[in-house]
Amino acid sequence: MRQQMLSREAVASDAAAAGKALSLEGVITEEREYAFLLRTEAGTLRVRGELPEDLRVGDRIRITGVPERIQAATNPGAFDNAAYAESEGIHWQVTAEEIVLTKRNGDWFLGMLDRIRSACREKVEELLPKKEAGILLAMLLGERAGVDKELKELYRQSGIAHVLAISGLHVSLIGAALMALCSLLPISGRKRGALTILFLLLYGALTGFSPSTLRAIWMLSAVCFGRMLRRTSDLPTSAGGALFLILLIQPYRVTSSGMLMSFLAVAGIVAGDSCYRAIFDRERFLFLPTRLRGPFKRLMGMILLSLMLQLFLEPVMLRDYYSVTPYSPLVNLLIVPLLTAAVMSGAVGLLLSFLPGFWNLAEAALLPCRGILRLYEGICRAVSHIPGHEILTGGIGETEALIAIPLILAVVYGIWHLLRGRKRKDRKWSAYLLTLLLITAFYLAGALYASLRNRWAGRIIFLDVGQGDGCIVHTKNGTDLLFDCGSSSKETVGTDVLIPALRYYGIRELDGVFLSHSDTDHISGVQQLLEQGELYGIRVDRILLGAGTVEDENLKRLSEAAEAAGTKVHFLRAGDALVSGETTVRVLLPREGESGEGNDYSMVNCLTVPGCSVLFTGDIGAEREAELAEILREAEERTANNSPEEDAETSADVVRILKVPHHGSRFSSSEQLLSLFEASDTPIAESNVPIAASNAPIAVISCGRRNIYGHPAGETLERLEKAGFTIYRTDQNGAVIVELP
Repeated sequence: MRQQMLSREAVASDAAAAGKALSLEGVITEEREYAFLLRTEAGTLRVRGELPEDLRVGDRIRITGVPERIQAATNPGAFDNAAYAESEGIHWQVTAEEIVLTKRNGDWFLGMLDRIRSACREKVEELLPKKEAGILLAMLLGERAGVDKELKELYRQSGIAHVLAISGLHVSLIGAALMALCSLLPISGRKRGALTILFLLLYGALTGFSPSTLRAIWMLSAVCFGRMLRRTSDLPTSAGGALFLILLIQPYRVTSSGMLMSFLAVAGIVAGDSCYRAIFDRERFLFLPTRLRGPFKRLMGMILLSLMLQLFLEPVMLRDYYSVTPYSPLVNLLIVPLLTAAVMSGAVGLLLSFLPGFWNLAEAALLPCRGILRLYEGICRAVSHIPGHEILTGGIGETEALIAIPLILAVVYGIWHLLRGRKRKDRKWSAYLLTLLLITAFYLAGALYASLRNRWAGRIIFLDVGQGDGCIVHTKNGTDLLFDCGSSSKETVGTDVLIPALRYYGIRELDGVFLSHSDTDHISGVQQLLEQGELYGIRVDRILLGAGTVEDENLKRLSEAAEAAGTKVHFLRAGDALVSGETTVRVLLPREGESGEGNDYSMVNCLTVPGCSVLFTGDIGAEREAELAEILREAEERTANNSPEEDAETSADVVRILKVPHHGSRFSSSEQLLSLFEASDTPIAESNVPIAASNAPIAVISCGRRNIYGHPAGETLERLEKAGFTIYRTDQNGAVIVELP
């Protein structure tokens, strides 16, 4: 089997390397946004583009196209398409040059499941408003594509994103309903159990057998088997069996977020239950009135369980979402008890909608679900206005997340052992309070570590925005700046590239956003940040543009977004500077009295931080470069005549990094400008690109892959190489990250 897989991999790899088209036949297994999955003899492929209208899931087709690797994330914090595909066992994608139907409904089972999903989707969308329909489809069928993006983010920030996934609770509720229905049938208990397991497997196939669904179905099936054999199953054993099953049939999912969070949640439940029994097992709370003792004991158990779940899930939350939500244990106390009613109401209403003449009854059955989902949204919006509802920490690495898990297990075991060893009469309120405080403290300690880890590291990040520009500067003294951010090839560059990168580095506020000019490929991401900043907890203090910039439609929309976000807009000219600690940004162009628009009127800035200087040139052309070269030459002459004190105040270090003008167009980067850059005795450490053996100046070209403009031009690359530059390109290297000393 392994040899066969390697041969299939070799065939696809050889074809990709040679740019040779392959002809592959397979069955369509799933339709996605702008792509569909095809199961072939060479494995499952992702086929780019929308599924043709005359084809559907289950059809057998033959496609012709050149295979290519699915691109990994090229920006920090961005969604990693390659890793997600790997977790599904998908390694290659194809842009189909030709699609031929070879057999209609080639896999009848997949076709049947797809028709059921489509019918359910249509019914729910008819019965409920768009927002509520999207959430219910996510809860019942695992279809998250229709969930409103703003609402999804509010759920995540409130710590209840698990509501949008098919979790163990959802499957348990459906399993309990199936058991109840089967109990009405005149058959034996063993047959009822077998029938329940069969329906659970069909439900799993209908929803795609995600790791959490597979785990829940296995564990519930273990309960059914136990009843059939008159045995009982315990949580740790059945969870261990589920883990073994997933590793056996879906080993590629081992590091996926869904897999880790599902089993860490089980570990949190087991740990919470163990600590609860160690503390409250025989506690009677005699100081309370009799009628309050039971509810109070359950409340304490729920609080302990919520804290324990939050603690166990924290490593994955920090790795994938770069934040912690301190109020989520309390929010879940309100959310979870209502989830049963929401799921059951939604399921019953959906089933009734398929019965002739029961449409009005279906609408009535869905009223509780609709009301609960609206209540959820109201709670999330209320929480989003509470200070500290989300602590943006920045991300941690895979290794750090894996190290944190055994540390958490050790801490919880220590707490359990300490409490278990105490005699019941010695368990005072101090012991209960100490337990909650220890769990909370360790939870917050993880958040503090992630926050300090990202705050103390200085970086310059030239983002891969496609055809456009964007650079984040994060210094150790806490100064956070942005130089341009826009794209003409990525419509959602702000939400897909800029905001995730800012969150990944724990940046909550940008002290200044320098915009060279108002073209879309330089400002579209900034406009999206202004519009979405409040939702994601990121504020822009001020926007800085070149004085005399003529207002066009882009700039007008940007100004309106800035005003709505409470961001000030300032205009700068040559000689102006922004100074923050050891960080200085000097404006070199435009000069006093100038006005204009477009590429040649780009604002040019020189950033200076300890050990490194960067020249940001916007989209200026050859004539403007000649003016810039003269300005730099004059500054260099003044520096040579200054005293050390004056030099520290008025001049910059030797410019080490050139942000290449106009994405490397053929008329940019003149020899006159390049001659001003020198090598340095101090190397710059770069984290994601090879270190240049010499300490040559560095040129960063920001351009899109296979862009229609032909950037960067061959002539420009030749001039840069001749001048001794080490060249990095975002279309080849992805984001270029410079670690500051």
